[in-house]
Amino acid sequence: MTPAPPRPSRLLGRSVDFGSLLREDGTIGLETEPGLEVHAFALACAVEDVLGLGVRPAERPGPPLRLRLRVARAAPATIEGPTLWWRPGDRLRDTLLAFPDGPHADLGPLPFPALGRAEPALADGLFGDARPLLVDASGPLALRAGELVALLADLPLRRAEEILGHGDASSDVRAVLSADLALRWILARLVPIPGADARPISLLTVDAEDQQRYFLNRAGHCSTVVGTPDDDLLFTKSCRTIMERCEAEGLAAIFMVTGDELDPSFRDAFGDPLLGLDDNRKVLDEIVARGHGLGFHGFDHEWWLGKGYSANPPLSAAEKLRYFFETSGDLRILLGGLRFLWRHRRELARARAAKKARERSRGQPFTEAEMLADIERWCRLVDWREERIFVRYPGFVRSPATLEAFDRCFRDTVDSSDLFEPDPPLPVHPYRLLVERDRTVRRTRIREIPCLFVDKILRTRDRRRVDAYLDRLAVMARFAGSFLCFVTHTKVLGTTWGHCHLYLHDPARGMALPTVEASWKAFARFLRERTRSANRPDVDRIFPERTACRTAA
Repeated sequence: MTPAPPRPSRLLGRSVDFGSLLREDGTIGLETEPGLEVHAFALACAVEDVLGLGVRPAERPGPPLRLRLRVARAAPATIEGPTLWWRPGDRLRDTLLAFPDGPHADLGPLPFPALGRAEPALADGLFGDARPLLVDASGPLALRAGELVALLADLPLRRAEEILGHGDASSDVRAVLSADLALRWILARLVPIPGADARPISLLTVDAEDQQRYFLNRAGHCSTVVGTPDDDLLFTKSCRTIMERCEAEGLAAIFMVTGDELDPSFRDAFGDPLLGLDDNRKVLDEIVARGHGLGFHGFDHEWWLGKGYSANPPLSAAEKLRYFFETSGDLRILLGGLRFLWRHRRELARARAAKKARERSRGQPFTEAEMLADIERWCRLVDWREERIFVRYPGFVRSPATLEAFDRCFRDTVDSSDLFEPDPPLPVHPYRLLVERDRTVRRTRIREIPCLFVDKILRTRDRRRVDAYLDRLAVMARFAGSFLCFVTHTKVLGTTWGHCHLYLHDPARGMALPTVEASWKAFARFLRERTRSANRPDVDRIFPERTACRTAA
């Protein structure tokens, strides 16, 4: 009798769609013991994410295999070329993994609570010279004998489980990155990994969202509480300010644009129409012409924030104050905010009431029909005609329907909605997202690049805090071929130095604190010297189109 997997899992009781993974021209061969199809799918997805060579059933004719994958409790009878054999776990054990050498050794131990582990019972003779590759205090996690590596830990299963949680914001991104790091380390002992010596890539993405709803009143004046410029955060001005600041540092930016900045039917929280519609359309062309990029940030940012599952819990009043003092900490801003609240108290009360009315659907998952309508409306307003797209779900709000909709609408999608902190730092490599429908898990055409918020570090005047953050990024940048994707906002990097703005539609929600010029300069210098700054066309070139073979294994 085949033992059951050792722990509850998002994947238990599900079947898998191998056709969403397999390719006719794949040079990675996959064989699996009956009953371990989910495990085989998890391993094949992980290896394909790393190598990009395509996976096909091992017995199927095709190009010569460059790597063989075996998922079984029994060892392979013979070894023909580089082989990775995963023996799924039969017991649970807390695992603390440390790497013996290279930049990996600087990361410190990586924890894997209750990881499935298998006994290292290897056949006599064939593995007589086996030596440990990875170990922890409880024993080996991977062994090597010639061209065979035996994987005795359920790292691929842990990775797949957490990726599947992306759709409902329950994914543990650090678990994905940790498992991915360990699998890459093992694979590098068997086959060359593409891009293993390439300079790390940085993506500076700017959420360009709802400038008028947040910051412009009916007269077109910005909600500046320190400083006086009337058009400080007009959508077009903030976008152009960011382009100028990036170009001065030799960097590219990708603007994640909301469609309601371009829609003549738009009404803000005061019921007023959009200001500067023609110039808003014009600046999109300027962004592309100047070598930057555009991405999808939804049609209506506020609609997104009122539905779906959010990965960002709301901050309490105490947490907001702590955030303020850890960044700007400028008492003039607090005093200016209080004056602003008093001066506009009636208008702000009406705006907040309108916002509450918009949030009646909070917590209701999006439907696929709603998502398709949102995508279609955005594409029409932006005049988007490409079959590839870069996306971020506004407010990191999502539902499984978001994956289904993007997978249906576009040939390839690069998403950056999984948020994590760089403490301790881990290298980031993109991974393909999984989705479940009718208890069947399949691979999507959506590639995830987890991202880091840099607003807080850009807002701080404490140079020691900035330097400590950049030190963590430097550890990540030591891993060749990794991606550092950063998120800032037009309301942060696009404002005049030293100016602060208060949210017009919901002043209780917080302030748009300004970027500190010295902090931006230090951060930009790091990107310029340690990474290769990429724009959206660069991302398309990095991820060429791949076509799946729809033949079941």
